[in-house]
Amino acid sequence: MKPYLLLAMSLIGCATAAKEDGNANPDGGLQRPDGSTSSIDGAPSTLDAFVPVDAPPGVQEKTLTQTTNTTMTPEASIACNDGVSTSENSWYRVFRLSDSQIASAFQPTRVTFQVDWAAAGAGGMQPVQVSVGSYTGTVDATTIDLTKVTNLGSAIAMVPDGDATVAIPPAMEVPITSGPVPASGNLIVEVRAPDGIPAGNIFFLGVSTGGESHPGYLRATTAACDFVTPTSLVSKGHAIHALIQVTGTY
Repeated sequence: MKPYLLLAMSLIGCATAAKEDGNANPDGGLQRPDGSTSSIDGAPSTLDAFVPVDAPPGVQEKTLTQTTNTTMTPEASIACNDGVSTSENSWYRVFRLSDSQIASAFQPTRVTFQVDWAAAGAGGMQPVQVSVGSYTGTVDATTIDLTKVTNLGSAIAMVPDGDATVAIPPAMEVPITSGPVPASGNLIVEVRAPDGIPAGNIFFLGVSTGGESHPGYLRATTAACDFVTPTSLVSKGHAIHALIQVTGTY
């Protein structure tokens, strides 16, 4: 089956995370039930839950965020899919550390992301990988140049089934072991859902519509989805903002 296209276009590309209402989805997207491309992968660790740990004395903790409003807008997300399951999709943000007045090397300790809709084909959970790295490309460009990414750490989160109304935590907090990013540098974060078609998995990242200071990006490995290179969502006409934050110390 071919993947479905973007919001007001039909039959090839990405779909919104719309709930089932008894009618065909006008954008050709997935119906939500009620109840070899480069990335910034490393050798990920695996986790099930996270317990925050306070920063040591004399060390400051900072959460990097680019969304004006971190309240998720349900059913607003998009993802490349075949009409039944989602294919491989990655969402990115790039943080210029000087924008956050960080004056020394920044050590990422956890990544936080929200989930609009997750449904595993079996088992009630599916893996989602988070990765952090340094980025020497241009901040705020329309696309991300993955050749300018140096991976610093990755981890796997097991995401439970649910949507904006049931069974998903307000946010997934994923601890990560990472190398530092220089204060003068840029930090890139990726939330990657692997190809869910073989297992019948569905995953849509949580997004907001309340504004952002810098763009979020989407990459989909399926060429027909028109996001093979990480591309800003707003440049494609999608006024949605990926809810991804990175917390660390300096």
